[in-house]
Amino acid sequence: MNDLKILDSAIAFTETYKKYKDSDKAIREAMCCKELYPAILDDIREDDLFAGRGPDSWFDSVLADFSTQKGSDSGYRMGLNELNNLKAKLGPGKHAVIDELISFWLKESTFVKVRECAAVQNDPEAAEYLTFELDSFKYTQLYVPRTSIPKGVGYIAQNANTRLAGLMLDFDKLLRLGIPGLEDEIRSRMSQVEKGNGDINFFKGMLLNIETLKDVCRHYKTQADILSEQAGTPQNKKDLKEMSRILDKITREKPETLREAIQLLRLYTLVARAINYARVDIYLGDFYARDIDSGRTSEEEAFRFVMALWKMIEETGIVFDSRVVVGGKGRRNEKNADRFALAAMEATRRLKGLAPVLAMRFYKGQNPALMEKALDVIGEGCLYPTLYNDDVYIDGAKRIMDIPEADAEMYLPLGCGELILDHSSSGSPNSALNVPKAIEAVLHNGVEPLTGKIIGTQTGGLDTFDTFEKLLAAVKKQISGILEIDVRTHVYCQKILAEECSFLYQSMLMDDCIARGKDLMSGGLKYLGACVEGFGFTNAGDSLLAIKQLVYEKKMLSLKQLTKILDADFEGYEEQRQWMLAVPKYGNNNSGADAMVADISGFIHKTAREIGKKAGLDYYIVSSVNPGGITLGIMCGATPDGRKSGEPFALGDSPTAGFDKSGLTSMLTSVSKSDPANGGYITNLKLSKEMLSAHRRKTGALLDTFFRTGGMQLNITVLGREDLENAMKAPEKYGHVIVRIGGYSARFIELDKITQKEIMNRTLY
Repeated sequence: MNDLKILDSAIAFTETYKKYKDSDKAIREAMCCKELYPAILDDIREDDLFAGRGPDSWFDSVLADFSTQKGSDSGYRMGLNELNNLKAKLGPGKHAVIDELISFWLKESTFVKVRECAAVQNDPEAAEYLTFELDSFKYTQLYVPRTSIPKGVGYIAQNANTRLAGLMLDFDKLLRLGIPGLEDEIRSRMSQVEKGNGDINFFKGMLLNIETLKDVCRHYKTQADILSEQAGTPQNKKDLKEMSRILDKITREKPETLREAIQLLRLYTLVARAINYARVDIYLGDFYARDIDSGRTSEEEAFRFVMALWKMIEETGIVFDSRVVVGGKGRRNEKNADRFALAAMEATRRLKGLAPVLAMRFYKGQNPALMEKALDVIGEGCLYPTLYNDDVYIDGAKRIMDIPEADAEMYLPLGCGELILDHSSSGSPNSALNVPKAIEAVLHNGVEPLTGKIIGTQTGGLDTFDTFEKLLAAVKKQISGILEIDVRTHVYCQKILAEECSFLYQSMLMDDCIARGKDLMSGGLKYLGACVEGFGFTNAGDSLLAIKQLVYEKKMLSLKQLTKILDADFEGYEEQRQWMLAVPKYGNNNSGADAMVADISGFIHKTAREIGKKAGLDYYIVSSVNPGGITLGIMCGATPDGRKSGEPFALGDSPTAGFDKSGLTSMLTSVSKSDPANGGYITNLKLSKEMLSAHRRKTGALLDTFFRTGGMQLNITVLGREDLENAMKAPEKYGHVIVRIGGYSARFIELDKITQKEIMNRTLY
């Protein structure tokens, strides 16, 4: 869209919102969605196999909008910065109308109401927590360049998001029922509710959204018809005619072929703004196998459809999500699903892109061809699939979320590794916990040492901690105190989302919402939870062990001396830093180091679970993920493990880069001790090319032992150090080098220098 059309879209959406502002929330939402689609959607291209492109940029092209997750917000929002930019582009004649839009949405945006909620509830702690780094409009986050902030300055935890992130929709249901079947289910339940005086508007809203989805199909059919007459090649003409036929059919019948199923999937994800694709081998496996086995299509042609889907997902540019999961327990059609899973991994091998972010779940007894294929793909330098061990993870999800095993089998990795349950839970990771900062806060009585600002609980001066047990208790008090505030902010967010939004497209494909006659945030969802992204677990454990040994056991330093050394960032204290570095570290199969990491991690998970239950959440979990180990490391001073101020934390459940000095077996043994009852852990492993070629059998046996003895998950990167060194020297020649950050990947040459250094420092086995 050009600038005028972008402005017209924002005006039209705003006028529709105003018209239905006082209507039932479901009707208002449905009419706003009708205004968006298909108006904002991009056109079909001549060589497309499937219709369904969003605008060039959701942020720059849709400046008054509704979504579950757009940046850090959910619900109704505007693009404040982009609207201000339009004023400069379009000139004074458009200033008044743009200012009117801004003024309206400064009051009506959903997240503004969320951030006002804490103040209304007379909760100043939560109100401050939710308004972290807002701009002068108190609307968008003010991302102050870190170069203007002293390194080390930060917080223990902060909630900067009001998004409803990571929902995994029931696409299996969508493809089994099709649009007509989904509409019939809604109408059937609606008739029952009408007799019982239920919320009829919820169903009316869903039916309006169904009609909008049909309008999108018709819109694209018209485009396909026109393009087919203009097509430059016979193959493009044939594909566009088939696209037209399918777009017409799926408005009236459920999909019968793989191509029809992918087309419906693509359009639904587009209007629902779904950016994760869940267990794709379950819902596409039967279509894939049936088409090939019946002779309807060749295996080569079926694979062409898979590749087209993969390319469309990659072209969205959403590298932090775009989750596609294959394998694992709980698949109703395992043989067919396995066939699709193998095709999915082959598509990833050929594409070698940043997305889809493919994960493979596996368990003892699963078809071994899947693991062999996964290692083949990884061995060729692909960053995916990531590997998740069902034999461990299912039990962990069951315990941390307090759910039946059958529901735990529905676990899926979200974003950078956090846990969600397939089409039955919401647990948006909207806050960040900086675990080492809690130690720093204890050493300064709850104060940020570089600013003097209180950032945590005032647990007492250093003289208070005459035993290590008292110091450890103070650290845990800092963490529990901040989690108490954090869970309240999640509850406030959920309260406002329930009042303002129905999330109709999502509720249609989430368990129990239609049956209960309630949207997913208002009692329709089976499990309503929350998630905190945790960072620096490893550094915190290593630091606590250093304090215990150097201060309390060996008495080589007093607590005051240690604090002084840390505050100086080791300047003039290199000898003492070497003492700290010499203390055993996690990742070397050292019982003391591993136990300390397990202690602080276990406390965090147990405490979060208790606080969440008390607040009425179905679950409240803390993950240990990436890449915040890099970004939050900047916000923490020097730590007693020998890490300097501002340097990255260890990523996820991995050792600190370079601290694992005892070999691969020892590193994996340490990691395998982690309790799977957690909110999602990420472990990065960098292997040389030879490990998966010349030493493939030994490497396979090592990984098998790791997973059999409790290993949960691995992100494996296969690159030579020389690849990264060459990319830094001649970036123009190495744009193809892709590296694992954590739960997502990126081109190495596009990363900042700090991240590049962290990746270079990871031990190469």
